[in-house]
Amino acid sequence: MPEQARASIAASDVENFLSDNPDFLSNHPELLKLIQLSHESGGAASLIEKQVEVLREERTELQRKLQAMQEEAAANEVLLGGMNKLIRELIPLDSPQALMQQLESSLKSVFGLETVLLCLEPSNKNTLADWPATRLLDAGGGTVVSGEVYDLKTYVGRVPARLAEHLKLQESDQVASAALLKLPLDQPAFLLLGHSDERRFESNMATDFIEHLVAVLAALLERHL
Repeated sequence: MPEQARASIAASDVENFLSDNPDFLSNHPELLKLIQLSHESGGAASLIEKQVEVLREERTELQRKLQAMQEEAAANEVLLGGMNKLIRELIPLDSPQALMQQLESSLKSVFGLETVLLCLEPSNKNTLADWPATRLLDAGGGTVVSGEVYDLKTYVGRVPARLAEHLKLQESDQVASAALLKLPLDQPAFLLLGHSDERRFESNMATDFIEHLVAVLAALLERHL
């Protein structure tokens, strides 16, 4: 082959040609003797051996992905079971104190949380002040909190200092990351699930289970607010 023609053919040209013509080497077996593919040991390997190696690696990767999917499905099944059990335990409770106490205890157990807080503006401080796991916001604080999280129904991630201030989080709360969920109530109210690990709650995590819980919790709280 002339040197000029040889130089004009790039590796990508060969790759594209073989991709478009996968049977080319089968139709031209004489070319296989010119090709050398080496194992890591340095020995020569046939093209078939190399193909088998690639297919084996692809199979291993597929098995790894399948295993990860199965483990995630199993974990989700455990969480769903725990969530359904929690909801069944909450429904019969008549007092808000018992409701919040059970909610805090169960969520810490099911999700491995360190902080569970119901944050809301007071409608009757004498009633709300003795609720477990409840943090009262300043008047108008709910609107401010909504503004800090851009009116999202659910905010997940690290807790900015301004947001922590409006939620009246204390150093002892140890909330480095959190899921903050807005409750569908007439008055501003939020459920905060927090952890001291900044990576425990990240913006890409799914929140389907806890969003369902929040809807149930709001329905149970309406009669007490």
